[in-house]
Amino acid sequence: MAYIGTQPKDVRSFGRAKFDFTATQGQTAFTGADDDSKTLGFTDGQIEVYVNGILMDESDFTTSNGNTVTLASAANLNDVISIVAMQTDIPNSDYVPVSGGTFTGNVTHSGTVTNSGTVTNSGTVTNSDTVTNSGNVTVGGTLDVTGATTVTGDLTVDTNALFVDASANKVGVNTTTLNNALNVESASFQTFGLKRNTGVTTGTGEFAIHMETNSQTTISYDDEGSVVFGTAGTPSTAAGFSEKVRIDSTGRVRIPNQPTFSYPSSTNYAITGTGATDMTSSNVFANVAAGTSVNIGNHFNTTNGRFTAPIAGTYEFTLTYGVILGSGYNYQYLRKNGGQLAYKPANQDADWMHGTIHVYIDLAVGDYVNGHWNNNYSGGNIGHCHFSGRLVG
Repeated sequence: MAYIGTQPKDVRSFGRAKFDFTATQGQTAFTGADDDSKTLGFTDGQIEVYVNGILMDESDFTTSNGNTVTLASAANLNDVISIVAMQTDIPNSDYVPVSGGTFTGNVTHSGTVTNSGTVTNSGTVTNSDTVTNSGNVTVGGTLDVTGATTVTGDLTVDTNALFVDASANKVGVNTTTLNNALNVESASFQTFGLKRNTGVTTGTGEFAIHMETNSQTTISYDDEGSVVFGTAGTPSTAAGFSEKVRIDSTGRVRIPNQPTFSYPSSTNYAITGTGATDMTSSNVFANVAAGTSVNIGNHFNTTNGRFTAPIAGTYEFTLTYGVILGSGYNYQYLRKNGGQLAYKPANQDADWMHGTIHVYIDLAVGDYVNGHWNNNYSGGNIGHCHFSGRLVG
């Protein structure tokens, strides 16, 4: 048998245990506690029996169950029956066999420990070197690790408090359900993902993340020091990543998909009729130079001149224009869903009159805003209109 340390037989290879019984008149069987309260125990064939100091022949007694000696001839009152049990290859308590064994106290080890089986510990384990384990490790007490720790399999802490699924690259907090776990992306992409119904909070909620859909949502850190929020169509690869928000190392924020439009026109449109008219590409927005407009998300319709809100929120709109009237008046409007939102009047003047309407307005999904004018005279011009807007919150 192999042992940790010096082989036990080099330390102690033989031992004996002596049990003394004082007989009653006619007693033949001796078992249990002796005169010193030691419980008789032996291996059959490895005992000597003495009666009043005289060694008995093996034919003078029999043994049973490893704990009973029966004399062939009954003892007399106060005879002293001595039973010597031989013990060989007894390991010293400082040694534990490689194939098994139990440490009942604290264990301190300064070298490398390699384990391929199961380790169960109810006390303290302190190790200052490398521990390599390919089996199960159960620690019921304190595990004090001062160096690097590498776990190649799954790791579970306090049932559901924390678990690491090595094959799925997921870390679970208060859950072992993979769909509700943190998803650790590839090291090259430097991201971690959050799945549906997963919340991450600190303190009383100074920082929290809550995802509302099943899409893979990730937070990454790039080589330039930027923190990037986005979604990954293919969670395990960087190729599927779509950037949504970027905070660079100086604190500047970029939101590339924020609904925004700007439509500057150089058209000088002649007013040939009276009444209300929407501003569209058939009149004041007929001439927009290539490369001068912005329409992130294509929520501004260049044909009918309407911006339609893709999500509920607060939006900012600006309408600028020029008007010259030979007679009468002309009112310029911003309208929401066809109703008046804000307006500014212009009266007869031989020179160009310039105006600006600027508003913040809350819109629901599907609400639209557009430019509009109304005049009571068929002569004059309106033009050089610029319509812009964006989601601000």
